[in-house]
Amino acid sequence: MGRGLSPLQRRILQLAHDNRTAGRSKRGTPDVYAAEIYAEVYGFQPLPGADVRNPARQTFSREQIGAQEYHAAAASVSRALRRLADRGLLTRHGGAGAGAGARLTKAGHEEAAALSASSATTP
Repeated sequence: MGRGLSPLQRRILQLAHDNRTAGRSKRGTPDVYAAEIYAEVYGFQPLPGADVRNPARQTFSREQIGAQEYHAAAASVSRALRRLADRGLLTRHGGAGAGAGARLTKAGHEEAAALSASSATTP
């Protein structure tokens, strides 16, 4: 498969796998949303009143986070999702921004399961 997965790509696969195995994603819908990645990886807090039960609808304050930090995170997440899709590990769903999502392919599910298994055995 060429070069290995980046830490961000591995984390995205694990989040998607966790959501799917916990039943938080349904058939044909994304397993992970960009908003979940922003919150889990970068620690971004959704705006007050945001529907935290629906990650596709979460929004973040660029002013509170900092425009440069927000845009850097958004670019990194978008690039990681594109590269995972190029490797055939996921398919992208939705539009741009926090509402964008991705669904694991069969190969992506297998890769994520292997990552989860290896992190469970690593001290």
